Amino acid sequence: MTAANLTQTAAFALDLPHDLIRLAAPIVADHLAISVAEAEQQLRQGRVRMADGPAAARLLPLLRAMGLHPELHSDQGVMMAIQTSSAACTPLLAANLARVLNRDATAVLAALQSPGGIILDGITQDQTDDLHLRLRALRGLRLTLGSGAFDLFAISPLQPETRRKLGPHLAILGLRPCRFSGALAANLTALQANQLRSRFDDAGLLTLNRAFQRFDLFLTGTDGLAAQDAAAFLSTRADLGNVMVECVTPLSPLQIETGLTRTAARQFHADYAAIGLDTCARLARF
Repeated sequence: MTAANLTQTAAFALDLPHDLIRLAAPIVADHLAISVAEAEQQLRQGRVRMADGPAAARLLPLLRAMGLHPELHSDQGVMMAIQTSSAACTPLLAANLARVLNRDATAVLAALQSPGGIILDGITQDQTDDLHLRLRALRGLRLTLGSGAFDLFAISPLQPETRRKLGPHLAILGLRPCRFSGALAANLTALQANQLRSRFDDAGLLTLNRAFQRFDLFLTGTDGLAAQDAAAFLSTRADLGNVMVECVTPLSPLQIETGLTRTAARQFHADYAAIGLDTCARLARF
């Protein structure tokens, strides 16, 4: 399961002399999918942030087998997303951001193009302030702090076996889908989100904090509004091109809003319904 690209949710403390840092850094980097330089930096600081996944779970026993003594900590910092619009998301921006974050540029670009963007978990207020300061020169980025609720989305077709296991599991937890957003399960706690990530790792699922969700809104039909009036109104909101409003259906929708927050998407959905336009929301990639 994809929790979020470059997500970090726990940490371990490890006090090492300089020569052992150079020995341990490549191993830490390989398991946590970070650069060796970043691994060395975190080891020098004595605190290494870990992704929540099987690779991280294998790292601590390996370090202990090397005679090292990592001390696991639960990270109580804040969660923050670094996001961009589709127009601003360029390889150059990703390369500049990668230098600031000391990460691989290809991985940074892929994360920016994914729902939620680059998500950092367990960062302190000082780290948050530092990121705001270091990133303010990079135009086209927005930094958003997380909220308490998560939703579960399918970001690729689910295998039949996954569907067979997932449905009963969500029912046991009392989790229900969200008709508005298309989420398979809505309003999860952080603990529930972590448990689902662990249980259904790499299954085409995404648990995403609601503060980081962005939606595109699509017209799916008109309800009591004349096609001519609908077209006149929508021409101020979207490029209709050669689209005939009367031909828009749920199977052939027309995108009319882009990159809305969850709150804004729900409000637009209600506003359009009030004037006779049927819409649906889809999780945006940017």
